[in-house]
Amino acid sequence: MRTLKVQLKEDEHTLLDTEGRTALTPEELLALLPQLFGLKQAPPLPLATRKYLPLSEYLSDSDDSVLTLSFADIENLLGFTLPASAKKHRAWWSNSSTGHSQAAAWLNPGWKVAGVTRTTVTFQRQKREDMHIITGRVGGKSAGYDLNLIWSAQELKGRIGGALSGSDVNLRIEHGRVQGRVGGRNSGFDVKGILTPERIEIRLGGDVIGADLRIDLHDSTATGRLGGTKLGHDLQLTQKSSEWCGRIGGRFEGKDVVLSSEAPGEIAILAAAITFKALEDDLAAAAGS
Repeated sequence: MRTLKVQLKEDEHTLLDTEGRTALTPEELLALLPQLFGLKQAPPLPLATRKYLPLSEYLSDSDDSVLTLSFADIENLLGFTLPASAKKHRAWWSNSSTGHSQAAAWLNPGWKVAGVTRTTVTFQRQKREDMHIITGRVGGKSAGYDLNLIWSAQELKGRIGGALSGSDVNLRIEHGRVQGRVGGRNSGFDVKGILTPERIEIRLGGDVIGADLRIDLHDSTATGRLGGTKLGHDLQLTQKSSEWCGRIGGRFEGKDVVLSSEAPGEIAILAAAITFKALEDDLAAAAGS
């Protein structure tokens, strides 16, 4: 047990002064603080390529809803000349970070590229209703992963697990098809398949090493299976208001799921499934090391 002392002050006024005993670790206490005080944390997103961070910081600090910058303005912010493709091809300014690492410079702080001319780029702040937050946990207190994701502009991005033990999520979902990756180049898995409000048919991993995800969604209930008939896990989740709760796997080898989601149901179920697979993969790797 640890002694916890909390003291909050505003100027010279003491707002809270309390002391108690707790079994929680310092890391767990820090994670709980936003919930204790009713705060809503923005999910940590993968950082933009370091050299584009000055643009990201400039957009973060702006109070405007629309900004038009010339290529010269952007180059002055960055301190180097933009690549030739940025001035020739509209695709360089894509609002998808898949294959365009520079896009994180405007997507992470909540902006998108609204237009590009021969000499300028117009950035537009994304509306709050276009950004849907998914948070929660898959697994228990000791063996589990938190998830902090954002569904925005046809992309599911963010992080599952912790800062050290966990994986970045970068998925593109468009016209009922999902494609992308969970984790890095060497450790992680590809995600590819079909995603609709009624049905999910997705492959998590490669053709040889991976698992199929097949889920039916009906009347606020999601049921199906991750993996094959023998080596697989049943999935059953139920939506109540903005929460999805249930279990992936059986009574002994499975994991509980509790999600708070503003995103469509099929996006929330996909988030739960990729978190479960990432957790299971990491637990298996740790056991084999």
